[in-house]
Amino acid sequence: MSDLAPVNIETVDEIFEKSLVIPAYQRPYKWQTKHIKQLVDDIRSYFEQVQDGRTDGNAKCRLGTIVLHKNKAGYDIVDGQQRLTSLFLLLYVLNNNEDPFNNKFLEQKFNHTQSMVNIRKNHQFLQSYVQELGDNDHLANFKTYILQNCDFAVVVLDNLDEAFQYFDSQNSRGKSLEAYDLLKAYHLREMGDVCDVYRLVETWEKNATMKADAPNQPVWLKLIINDILSRYRRWELKMSAESFEKQDVDIFKGLSHQKQQNFLKLFKRYAHEIQMNGVILDGEQFFEYIEHYKAQYESLFADGGLVNHPKIVIPNTQTPLFRHLKQHSTINKGDGFVFMLFVIMVMRYYDKFGGYRLDKAVVKIARWAYFLRFYHKSIYFSSVEKHLSEANGLYVALQQAIEPEQFLSFNIGKTEKKTVSKNVNYLNDLLEGFYDDKTQSDTGENQ
Repeated sequence: MSDLAPVNIETVDEIFEKSLVIPAYQRPYKWQTKHIKQLVDDIRSYFEQVQDGRTDGNAKCRLGTIVLHKNKAGYDIVDGQQRLTSLFLLLYVLNNNEDPFNNKFLEQKFNHTQSMVNIRKNHQFLQSYVQELGDNDHLANFKTYILQNCDFAVVVLDNLDEAFQYFDSQNSRGKSLEAYDLLKAYHLREMGDVCDVYRLVETWEKNATMKADAPNQPVWLKLIINDILSRYRRWELKMSAESFEKQDVDIFKGLSHQKQQNFLKLFKRYAHEIQMNGVILDGEQFFEYIEHYKAQYESLFADGGLVNHPKIVIPNTQTPLFRHLKQHSTINKGDGFVFMLFVIMVMRYYDKFGGYRLDKAVVKIARWAYFLRFYHKSIYFSSVEKHLSEANGLYVALQQAIEPEQFLSFNIGKTEKKTVSKNVNYLNDLLEGFYDDKTQSDTGENQ
């Protein structure tokens, strides 16, 4: 994509002459009364300066940049949904609650209940606001000013990925798009009209905002996609996976909708069972894949889950293993990295073998993962990736195991305790008998 995307200056009237569509991948319309009031107040201040003769009557009110994706159906709004929807509501009220453009902009389906709630609230507010502006002639002049003197810098791009990238590079008003926003857009495009898009988008947006009960409490999509699934899928391909960026989204693309129809044998094979490292069927199955592993995470690690349960304890103690490790996972980044390795391996074991002797598997995974914490004074993500790639390590054994007993009988060996930091003492009971103490006092003697 060229660094200088074409930009046109278009009035509000010219913008709404286009067939504007709020695509299914868009986030909800979130503007509240305070946001729409600020927009209208800003426009009104320019208008009143013109009315009072303080400003040239041709002076323009610039309302920022919007990004559109042109396709066969019209123009999808990539950036600018909040402002365009709010402006349409204002003009709708100024036009006696009738569509001023006959384009049925608000009659399209909004894929979020939150959008409709905010639209109704803002419509009610604008009705009261407009009543206080003046007589009918004043309102008519205000409406004309908005249509002809308010304008946008408009960027129209044919490629959706380019539109997202441009939005991301130019967006200085708020939070930029996450990598998983691109995945939502891609897989919705691959679905066609074969399923309930509304349900999928509602669930996705809830997971994009709701905090997970996990270390540092990321939203669910960040936890499941960024921290767990993208890492495991890239590790399977011998790729580094500390962060999940927009250039990494192809890891969640598989068999396109067209290829699913052309290669039925492949479609049936890949549709048979969901696996963490399995081939993804683009479209609806991707959303099912993400929701499946969110549900699996909850079934394992939520309070009272299969792993987060009083019966799975540190051997020879009454200390619940998962809660103990989670409690200490925020000591520093290194503990968080090791804890996430533990979580990913537990999920993969359950993915392959179900609940068979899960208590034994969890303890084995915890011991081997936390060997790192005794052996290194400082843990970096590269330390984790080096540990899991060792040919004689438990991670490789989990990859290669065909049946659970092959994994459960694997000898993890021992580690060396090389750090005297008090921050590792929480692992003493877990690793008792599985390490040689190599810590040194100031005199050179073993502690």
